[in-house]
Amino acid sequence: MPNEPLLFLSHSGVDAAVEVARAQQKIAARCRELGIPKRFAPTLKLHWIHKGYDNQVKCRQQELRGMAKSRIEAIEQKAITEIEMSCLQAQTELAVAGLTSEAARGFLERLPGIETLMPKLSYSEVAGEAEPPVIEQLLSPNALRQRRYRERKALRSVTPNVTPDDDDDDPYDDEPAA
Repeated sequence: MPNEPLLFLSHSGVDAAVEVARAQQKIAARCRELGIPKRFAPTLKLHWIHKGYDNQVKCRQQELRGMAKSRIEAIEQKAITEIEMSCLQAQTELAVAGLTSEAARGFLERLPGIETLMPKLSYSEVAGEAEPPVIEQLLSPNALRQRRYRERKALRSVTPNVTPDDDDDDPYDDEPAA
């Protein structure tokens, strides 16, 4: 039965409503004991939220959808690459089977492999090292400005009358020159 989990949850909601009603009665009794008028007494309510909190927020939904699409694209690209590699391997095996001379087979064996011709690349090899790290720059657009500020602050604590030359060209610098 496809709606079985929802049926369970709806029964749980009824059970919870009964418990809330009992708690509300206890609150009302205690308020009467303390002399708190009914209109000023606290209340307890039950709200059923059929979606998780994160899914209620439209922005979060769009973010999750974008992340899911990116992940699916990455999975598809990986599958395409694996299929192409297996096709290349099959074509190579067919070509080797069709070779009749030892010279031709020797030539094929001497050819460098695909791993040699196109090694796997890492991001740091392509982009190089960055200071601050690229991920920090992406997460915090002000990372470079913050780093320069910390460096100037450290420099001032060591030598209070020395100011780096690049202080004047920072339009976002709120720090007065020393």
